[in-house]
Amino acid sequence: MATAEHLSTRRIGDAEVTLILEGAGPYPVDLNVPEATWRPAIPEAAPDGTITLSTGGAFVRLGDAAIVIDLGLDDPGTPTMEQVERVFVGWSMTPGFQAALTELGVTNDAVTHVIITHAHFDHLLGVAVVREGTLVPRFPNARHLLDQADWDLHFTPDGEQRPLAASPFIEVNRTARERLQLIMRAGLLDLVEGDHEVVPGVRMVPAPGESPGHRAVRVVSNGAVWWRLGDLAHYAVELEHPDWLTPTRRDADAMLASRQRILPRTVADDAIVSWSHAPFPGWGRVVTAGDGYRWAPTAL
Repeated sequence: MATAEHLSTRRIGDAEVTLILEGAGPYPVDLNVPEATWRPAIPEAAPDGTITLSTGGAFVRLGDAAIVIDLGLDDPGTPTMEQVERVFVGWSMTPGFQAALTELGVTNDAVTHVIITHAHFDHLLGVAVVREGTLVPRFPNARHLLDQADWDLHFTPDGEQRPLAASPFIEVNRTARERLQLIMRAGLLDLVEGDHEVVPGVRMVPAPGESPGHRAVRVVSNGAVWWRLGDLAHYAVELEHPDWLTPTRRDADAMLASRQRILPRTVADDAIVSWSHAPFPGWGRVVTAGDGYRWAPTAL
């Protein structure tokens, strides 16, 4: 993909928000309802039951803050990206998050905060990078923020890794944990609880379900609001049917409660909304539809 295709920037009040695409490709529609139920609501699904999803993060400039949200993957051509490509089979990868920051004129030393919405590999692998054969933090001056519950899910009180369940993701999950441990041992990781203000105008809002400590991010500037929903949904249809969700890995009751709490807030805010795996660029709004909601994409 050309560089011009993996960046999308818009103003939210005085904040400049850039969505950054890292990759896109086929992903199965995996919902807790029969295919005969979901297929009419997802007409773009291929005959094999897949749709095109994307993955990526965001960069926010607001005042003196330079904030990365979910630096998911590593640089192209690295061994870690080979692990990713064994999971995301058939995906097209972009030049990557680092290349996007370079195009935006952002140096790694200038990043002040890294928000990790949850501790899944596709949201944090890029926090570290190999330099001259040594794994080091990519953003050495940034405070990295993660919910305490997600840390506790993966690590003991002594900071050691808990056992990993066997899965196709085990290799890349182990790598993600090693990188998170590195950030902690470097003294750069802050574990947060409750509604947390990162800087004035930027808050990490609890939204458990995808993981125990999953977070959404709310940015407010001059009356304008942007919500980054993280993995509150994978497919747009989940906003219209909040009780539909992927049954594996998720806490269904917690996910439904988070959606019922946060979706009305985005409507009340008249907010621009995006989420991690929406078809790029993924700008839109959550609007009311009957007794529920629907996704309404917006142009820049």
